[in-house]
Amino acid sequence: FGTYLYLRSGPGNGQAFAHYGFVSRNNVPALTNWTFEARLWGFTSTSTTGSHMALGWLSGSTSSPSDQSPVAGLDFHIGGGTLQTSFVWPGGSCGLTSDSSGIATAFDSSVTTPVHVAESYDGTTVRGFINGTQVCSQATSSAGLAAGPFGFMDNAGLAQGYFDEIRVSSVARYTANVTPPTQRFATELTR
Repeated sequence: FGTYLYLRSGPGNGQAFAHYGFVSRNNVPALTNWTFEARLWGFTSTSTTGSHMALGWLSGSTSSPSDQSPVAGLDFHIGGGTLQTSFVWPGGSCGLTSDSSGIATAFDSSVTTPVHVAESYDGTTVRGFINGTQVCSQATSSAGLAAGPFGFMDNAGLAQGYFDEIRVSSVARYTANVTPPTQRFATELTR
């Protein structure tokens, strides 16, 4: 797919990013229906107590975003408590099968090729997909999203990870199992 983003902890000292990542400069607009999708692979955790990461709609504001309690997207609990990655949305969540450090096995360090990860909401149901296969679904009428910061933030947990083709859409692109896209995503945010 061309260029991808590779994040890795500090050189030589084994320290993770400690609240680093990438965040939208402006808020993503409020969305009644939505899809968040990305290609992810090769994630490794430093597994320190209390570590967490978030990819998607972050809590807080663009001037002070937070990886704690993300609004929608992926929530990584990778140190202390239940070690698990989950799809999250307003009022709900769906745990993904995760390795011993809390990273979803679908895109952990054993995975060396991009994995399509998508979460969508059509106004009645939130659905999560891994490589086109629906892995969770929950009926709800309250998963619309307020305007807010979007991105990836890490609180001392990511040792490395690959990101490619991150897209936000104002439509529910996936409502059933699909063949994952194999070409670059069209320019988004779709309005």
